[in-house]
Formats: sequence, structure tokens, C-alpha cells
Amino acid sequence: KFTDEVDALLRDQTRLMRYGKRAREVVDERFTWQNCAARTGELHERIDTARRFAHIGVVLNSGDGVATMTREGQLARFEKFYVGEWAKQFREVSIFSYGDDRGRPAENASYVPGRPGLAGLLYAAIMPLVHRRRFRRLSLIRVMQAGAAIPALIAKALWRTPMVVTYGYRYDESMQRKGRPLYAKLAGAIARRAVRRADRVIVTTPSLRDEVAALTDEAKIELVPNGVDLSAFRQKSHAKPGADARLELIFVGRLTPQKNLALLADALEPHKDRVRLTLVGDGQERSRLEAAYRQAGIDARFLGTIAHENLPSLLQAADAFVLPSRIEGHPKALIEAMASGLACVGADVEGIRDVIRPNETGLLVAGGPTSFAEAVGHLLDDPALVERLGTAAREQAEAMYDLRRTLAREREILRSVVAGS
Repeated sequence: KFTDEVDALLRDQTRLMRYGKRAREVVDERFTWQNCAARTGELHERIDTARRFAHIGVVLNSGDGVATMTREGQLARFEKFYVGEWAKQFREVSIFSYGDDRGRPAENASYVPGRPGLAGLLYAAIMPLVHRRRFRRLSLIRVMQAGAAIPALIAKALWRTPMVVTYGYRYDESMQRKGRPLYAKLAGAIARRAVRRADRVIVTTPSLRDEVAALTDEAKIELVPNGVDLSAFRQKSHAKPGADARLELIFVGRLTPQKNLALLADALEPHKDRVRLTLVGDGQERSRLEAAYRQAGIDARFLGTIAHENLPSLLQAADAFVLPSRIEGHPKALIEAMASGLACVGADVEGIRDVIRPNETGLLVAGGPTSFAEAVGHLLDDPALVERLGTAAREQAEAMYDLRRTLAREREILRSVVAGS
């Protein structure tokens, strides 16, 4: 039939010329570079107009506020980079806190106080009603972690407010490992519902992208890894160690069972006369870990939580970064250590194996303390390996984790959702 139509058209010169003329008219109307440029300009103007009048709401992780972020050393990073970027891009930024926070981290950005006397989940459920007027004005809700998306889900149901969520780790498994089985089931269910209802889902690793793709339309999934400020976390210079120099190790993170730091004490005991360990962070296991490292005879300094701006100098003073965790999402501390040019030794688990390229930008360790001890032994015996891994780690951080590029990508995502709403 197709061949017959073509033959008939070729025999009818009048019709052939009429079709050709109309085709040219369509091209002139729609597909000249001038028309395409004009339509592109109109689209950008629409996006810019939407951005200038947009009011973005930010939903923090359940229970979080200024005090929590200060305690974890993350407040300065959050306000300088994330809030700073949102404030430049949108007319108004409302950060919904679970604490009694009322400050303004930027001229057009403010914390909206929570109800500290209420449990996190209860307040999450009533937050959109308590702050109804503000929620109804929102052009977009940015949910920092999908497991805490209850306020955004309610706003979506009531007012059809667009939402962009980050799926940063496996919420149910993480809570299970923290000994909270009931909350694990609830957080997992909330996260799954959030990714199905979200307008965009930001994932930080390829393995999380695969998991989310089984739950929702793959077209709305965006892979945006955590970023690091490469101007603050700089490549360290590797001085040649002296004959009696110790290998300076550093860990950064919460002192919780998930981080598996008891294993590290066992792993370092055979090398106790050749290593020195600095632990940055605080948590429920601190007293027990201090006793364990002291009993093992390991030279370990527990610094507690420090301001994020003081972290680069500590990393510069170290030779290698250690992360023996049982599970991770996309660990910022690891990529900051890589950006600092440190050799990194990490457990071969989800989240860490998504970042470290084995024997290229770090060492991945499967198994128990003996395997971890062997990996540290390789670094002790081969200073050239320490330097090679650290240099390659910095190159990977520059290529993949530049905070300027990751923030720019998030900016594009948020603006496109606002423009399309």
C-alpha cells in the first residue's frame, strides 16, 4: 500500500508540487534557526519569570533543625552553599525546622519554627496545617531526604504543590541497623511513597538510581552525587615520612554502631606502634570506643564535633582516611577526604563501593578486622601507594564531586519543575 501511494504521488505532479510547497511553508514557520532561537528565548524567559516569583519550601530530615546541624558540624555548609544557592535563584526560601529556629541565613531566606515539644513524626503530619498560609504559597517543596517527606506528601495531596526529593540511602535498612525496627518500616514506606509522588527524584549513586527505577518513572530520576568544595578541601602535599614517622589516620562521622568503629580498634591493634588515629565526630558510642582504643593501646584522639570550616586542616594533617561502616548512602566525609588527596580505606559495602575505585582511588576491604589490618599494613609498607591513591582520589573528586557543578545541576532541576508547574 505504501508503494502504491508513492507511485500515485509521483504520477501526480500537481499534488507533488502542492505538498512540496506546503512542506517548505511548515519549515519556514517552525524550523528556521530564527524561530527555534525565539522559542528557546521564550522558554528561558518563562523559566526566569517563574524563578523570580517562586517561593521554595525546604523540608529538613525528621527532627532536624539548627541545633542538630550545629551538633553534626553541617550548619555552615548547609547555609553557605545550599541556602545561599536557593536564595539567589528564588524570590523567597522557607526552611521548615523541627526546632525553635527563627533566624535568617540569607536576606530572603528564613527558618520557620517547629514545635520542639512534639515528636518528629507527629509534627511532620501537622506541619502543613500549622503553617497553612505559608505552605499554600509555596511554588515547590524541596525534601532533603525522602524518608522525611510526610509534610510534602500532605501538601501535594491538599494543594498539588510540586516536590523534589532526595533518595540518599536505604531508609528502612539504616533505621533497622540503628535498632528502630518499627520506624524502619515506616521510613521505608514514606520514602517509597515519596518517590512515586515526587515530580523529580534526586539520587546520589547509581545503585540507588536502580532501586528507585523499580518504584517510579525512570524519566524523573536525576543522578546528582553529593558535592565537595574543592577550593576548601585541597590536594595535600605528601612529604616523605621519616624512619620513625607514624601513619596518620583519620575518621570523620558519627560515633554510632553503623560506623563499625569497634572493628577498627581490633584492626589497628597489630599496628598500634606505627599508626595514630584522629576521630572527628560524636555519638552514643563515644565512651565505649574510648575505652576500647585505650585498652588496645592505640594512640587515638577523640575530638568530638567540630565546625565544618575547621575540617580541611585536619584532613590536610592526615595520611589516610578510614571508613569501616556497615552501610552508607553517599558519604560526604569520604569524598571530602578524597578531595584532600588522602588514601582512603573503606569497607566493601553499599555506599562506599559506589565511590572508591578499588586499588585505584582507595582500598576496599571485605571481611573483618584481619582484612582491614592487612589493608592498613599495605599503606604502612608502601608510602608510594599512599601518594598514588591520594592523587587519584583527588582527580576523581575533581571530575565527579565538584560542589559548583552539583549545585548547578540541582538548580536546573528545581527551576525546570517550577517552570512546569
